[in-house]
Amino acid sequence: MEVFPYNTVQADTPGVVKPNHAGVIFFLGFIGLLTCFPGGIAAWVLASYELKQIRQGKMSRHGESLIKVGRILGISGLVLSAALLVVSYKMAGSLFKGLPESFQSEPLAADKMKFVGEWKGDAGTLITIYANGTGDYRATGKSITGGRVIFTEDTLRIGLFGIYKTWGIEAAPHLSGDEWTMTLDNEAFRRKVEGLIVKASLEEPSSVACVVRIAVRRSRHPTSKAA
Repeated sequence: MEVFPYNTVQADTPGVVKPNHAGVIFFLGFIGLLTCFPGGIAAWVLASYELKQIRQGKMSRHGESLIKVGRILGISGLVLSAALLVVSYKMAGSLFKGLPESFQSEPLAADKMKFVGEWKGDAGTLITIYANGTGDYRATGKSITGGRVIFTEDTLRIGLFGIYKTWGIEAAPHLSGDEWTMTLDNEAFRRKVEGLIVKASLEEPSSVACVVRIAVRRSRHPTSKAA
């Protein structure tokens, strides 16, 4: 007599009904609802297969309702996963929408070139602004290096990755005696080392024409001035 393995006899012998895996399917569906993809997919596929086997009379009907619940849980986990992915994608898009801009800087406009230079505030704040539109900022416990400089009508901002330090411009850079000064948020700043000093041309006040004077301070010579 030919002998078959136990499982093969169950599967192929008419009248023999195999046990189902209702408990396993319910567990996978529940895990899938909590962890999304892996358990949900396994519960859905296995439940669909065993329900088909039950309808064909090849598998025990005991625990059929538990199998159906497990399949529902698995499908619910997949739907929830898809919804979370969509929401996460939209939130990430909103969060990082302005991120590329934080890496880009634009040269300062002609009327903002007077801000170029290294400035020291009465409270110890150090601000350095470059003509290429970048800047540095250092204060107690805070610092930004190579940040993007943004001007609005009455504010100055320096920052990176969408995080900026903002000052209100109360007095734009101007000559006060022999020094260039400005006032930001009630703090007076003086230019430490003169770089580019830009003044609007009196002959063409309505244009963006500027007169650029480069002053270089040397330790052994007074500041040189060029008309």
